Amino acid sequence: MKKILLIVTGSISAYKSVSLANMLRKEGYEVKVILTKAALYVIPKLTFSSQGIKTYIDEDEWINPENVLHIELSKWCDICLIAPLTANTLGKIVNGMADNLATCSVIALEKTKKLIVAPAMNTYMYENEFVQDNFNRLTRVLGDRVKIVAPTSKMLACGVEGNGALANLSDIVKAI
Repeated sequence: MKKILLIVTGSISAYKSVSLANMLRKEGYEVKVILTKAALYVIPKLTFSSQGIKTYIDEDEWINPENVLHIELSKWCDICLIAPLTANTLGKIVNGMADNLATCSVIALEKTKKLIVAPAMNTYMYENEFVQDNFNRLTRVLGDRVKIVAPTSKMLACGVEGNGALANLSDIVKAI
């Protein structure tokens, strides 16, 4: 059974991540979840854990001093999936910043592991030159180890119509 570490960041699309986790489990994947602090504004940890999905937040990192959680999670998974991926988390990863459980886990991934990202953000943010440069850097540095599941175009929660909505969940599952 393939093991997927699902990282959920603070996009409004984070509410879809429970359905994504359940779709992955129906496909036979074992799923563990990391919620960033910003994701917790959109979806509580209990939403996942009440469904039997092992879920972690930053405060869990040092509960057991004999076990470095971000290392254990990065070793445990076969695939790391970030859905939704925000511009903030993307920027941290491509700059090697490891300041929370999510980014530490991604930075600690072994070179044999795949990283799949599904961005979701405001159109202006997604199309911003700095953000697009960060996507280019991610692809250039990781090569075949990374897959970007492109966002879709629609009316976004912020009232802007354009590209930046989280890809269809079935497309994210297919990317795996």
